[in-house]
Amino acid sequence: MQSEAESVDVPIMHDTFKLTFNKKIVECVVTLHLTYIEYHQVDKEQDDNSVLVEGSVKFEDAIGCHTGRRKKKSSKDDVFAYLTIYSYPMKENGKKRHHISTCFKINKNNDVRENQDIANLWRVALLCRIRGIDFSHELGTNQYPPEHRYIVFVNPKSGTGKAKKIFKKVPKRMLKEAEIEYTLVLTERAGHAYDYVKEMKLNQVDGIIIVSGDGLIHEVINGLMNREDWQHAIKLPIGVLPGGSGNALYQSILYESKEPVDIASAMFMIVKRYTSKLDLVSVTTLKDKRYSFLSVGWGLLADVDIGTEKYRKLGAARFVLGAVKHLTKLKYYHGKFHYLPNATKENFVAPTSRLNDGTIYLQTIDSTCNRKTMLKILSTQKEAGHLSLSCVDVFPCKAFRLEPITSPGIITVDGECVDYGTIQGEIFPGLSRVFCRSVKPDGS
Repeated sequence: MQSEAESVDVPIMHDTFKLTFNKKIVECVVTLHLTYIEYHQVDKEQDDNSVLVEGSVKFEDAIGCHTGRRKKKSSKDDVFAYLTIYSYPMKENGKKRHHISTCFKINKNNDVRENQDIANLWRVALLCRIRGIDFSHELGTNQYPPEHRYIVFVNPKSGTGKAKKIFKKVPKRMLKEAEIEYTLVLTERAGHAYDYVKEMKLNQVDGIIIVSGDGLIHEVINGLMNREDWQHAIKLPIGVLPGGSGNALYQSILYESKEPVDIASAMFMIVKRYTSKLDLVSVTTLKDKRYSFLSVGWGLLADVDIGTEKYRKLGAARFVLGAVKHLTKLKYYHGKFHYLPNATKENFVAPTSRLNDGTIYLQTIDSTCNRKTMLKILSTQKEAGHLSLSCVDVFPCKAFRLEPITSPGIITVDGECVDYGTIQGEIFPGLSRVFCRSVKPDGS
C-alpha cells in the first residue's frame, strides 16, 4: 500500500545541471521524485529548431548511480562533477531490456569541491530511491545504502565452454554499475562449488550467481543443504545465467517473471534483488539423500542426457543427436511407480507449474508409444505439445517412489547420474530462494 506522500509523489530535490544531447551541451532542470527522476531543457530559444531535450528515468528500471570528477578525453581544466544513472528499461516491443546511461554535468561557481559534494548528495538520494529506501535531507550523504556481496561461480568447461566469456560481457558490467562486490570462483572440478558453499561464511554473502548449466546449481543447493546452518543458508538467493547445454532453471525463471529470454533481463532481477521461493524435492537413492530443483529422469530422456555427455561442446544440439541415435533402437523400460496425489492441484499440467507451487509433476510415457510418436514427443515437448498425446500422462503429486525392474539402466537427478535402483522423492515447498520477480499468473 502506498503512503500518502507516495500517492502524491511530491518532488524530493531539484536543481539545474547540464546534459550532453546529440553532441550539444544543454542546461536542464532536474527533479527527483519518489519513483523517478525527470529533466527538461530550460535554455531553448524560440528560434531554435532543435528538438527540446526532456526525459525521465524510472527507478524501477534503474540499477545504479555513479559520480566522478572527469570523463575520459576531457580537459585538465574540467571542473565539472559527473552524475551518471544506469537503467535497463524494456524496449517497446517487449523483447529485450536495453542499456541506457544518463549523465549529468554539475558546475556551481567553478568550485570543484562544491560540484562533487552536490553530485554525492544526489547520488545518495538516487541510490536510496533505486533501492527503495527513504531519503532524508538532514542525514545527507551519511545515509548511504548498504552494498551487497555476491559469490559468482563460473564453470569454464560447461556446455560449449563459453561461460567465462558470457560473464565478462553484460553481467560483469551490470555488477559494476550496481556497485555490487563479488568474489569470482572459476570451478576446477566436480564438487568444487559444493565444497565452497558448504564452508563459506554465511554472514559475508548476500547472494550467489551461477554461470553454468543445471549441474552446478545442483551442487550449490546441496552444498547449502549440507551445512549445519542449512535452514538459513538455503534462503540465500541464487541467480542463474546460461552457461551449459541445459539451462532449464534460467529459462523457467525468465518465463515465470515474464521477462525476455535475455542475459540482461536475468541480471536485472539479480541486481535489483527480486526474489521468489523455489520448491525442492528431497530425493533418496540407494546410497544417499540429495535435493533436486529440476527433475528426476528414468528411461529414454535419461539415457539421452547421460549418453551425450561427451558431446557437451555441441550445446543443445547434443540432445538432438542423442535422441536420433536412441530412436533407431527404441527401448522399453519396466518398473513400478507409487505416488501420493496432490489433491489441491486439480487439472494442473507441467506448463502451468510454478517455481513454488508445492507440486511434483510426474510425467510418464507408456509402452504404446512407437518411434514416430516418440519423435513427435521430443520435437514438441518445448511447447508442451506432447501432453495432448494419449501415451503421455501427468500426475500431480506430493511424493513418489520408483522401483525399476529393467536392468541395467540410468536414473538422473537434475541431469546428474545417480545409483541405479529404487528411488523416492518428497516435495518441500518454497524451501530455497532464487532471484526472480514474482508475477501473478493471468486470470488471478
